[in-house]
Amino acid sequence: MTRRPRPRPENPSRAVPRPPTPDLRLRAAADNGRALLHVVGEIDQESAPRLRRALETLLGDGASHVYVDLEGVTFCDSTGLHALLHARTQALAEQVELTLAPGAAVLRLLEITETAALFTLRTAEPPADHSSTPQAPAPRPSAPRAPAPQPPASRPSASPVPTASPRPPEPPADPPAQR
Repeated sequence: MTRRPRPRPENPSRAVPRPPTPDLRLRAAADNGRALLHVVGEIDQESAPRLRRALETLLGDGASHVYVDLEGVTFCDSTGLHALLHARTQALAEQVELTLAPGAAVLRLLEITETAALFTLRTAEPPADHSSTPQAPAPRPSAPRAPAPQPPASRPSASPVPTASPRPPEPPADPPAQR
């Protein structure tokens, strides 16, 4: 029995088609020690390195506050979360205040991974004149936390275990005798 080599495709790059990379748009502005990064699109394995480099640049440029507007992010996976956590570590090391304004997709990821408490979170409000001057976002009201799940009620077992019956209530004490 002789083995024949497998036929190779004529063009190896077309052997496994890759879906197009979703667009990630980053727009940065800095002024008077403050920096603002607007992020729009999907943050995934393909685009997270761009976000990480942009955050590293802003944090390393000497700003005292860096605001990251993530309201326009429609998807964020663990590589995006890693980029944000890396930025937090760099901000702490360089004594820069890092504030995130997460949209629904990023906020959900932060809540699921229980990392929301690691960041200062705000709502994003673009500057009124739409200039490149960054503005501090307004505070985001903290969302109420869901109650912790309760264990399911136990079912009675097939062989009941005798339990002590509760004591009947004590009768009231007699009033003191009157003289």
